[in-house]
Amino acid sequence: DARVAADIVALSSRVPGWVTAVEVIEGDAARKDGVLVRIDDRESRLLVQELDAQIAGIDRRREEIEARIALTDRQTTSRIASKQAAIRAAEAAVAAAAITRARLDQTRAVLETAKQQVLSAQADLENARATLVEAEAARGELTVLRTQLAELGPEEQRLQSQRERAALDLKDRIIVMPFDGVVDRVFVDVGEYVTPGQRLLMVHDPEHVR
Repeated sequence: DARVAADIVALSSRVPGWVTAVEVIEGDAARKDGVLVRIDDRESRLLVQELDAQIAGIDRRREEIEARIALTDRQTTSRIASKQAAIRAAEAAVAAAAITRARLDQTRAVLETAKQQVLSAQADLENARATLVEAEAARGELTVLRTQLAELGPEEQRLQSQRERAALDLKDRIIVMPFDGVVDRVFVDVGEYVTPGQRLLMVHDPEHVR
């Protein structure tokens, strides 16, 4: 951040904070990107680290949810197929028991046994249908998990934006030389609190002196 007056460039701060180091004095030659002034960056650095940890947490949560989706999909698909097979077997048993009962012309005891077989087969069928409904309902968890997975995207974008701003703030706490040149004036000392826009140094490029 610089303002040009003739061939002199005034360097100012973009961020507030305490000056922790002044690396040059008036008259020093400085190379392009050489550090001139450092502003306390502890809070900014901690914020970047915290956001990095939160972003890494998003990745771990995404992996966990994806694994749960895959597991739930496999388990419920298997359960549904198993229950459908049980229903087909139960339906066949009901049909067989009914036919047997219809053909009976023997004793009352034998007829009663066939009747119980029909009732038992029908109960098995109803139970198989009920467990199929439960298995299909379990697949509803997939919708919940996929919704959670989709919500991670916007959350990650928000954290990435915060991280970019924090990284920019961290970068702005090191004032560097914009070109190969000479330090003309230094307006701050170590321990001084500076504010955004405050002039810190004046420098010039000897190659462009008129």
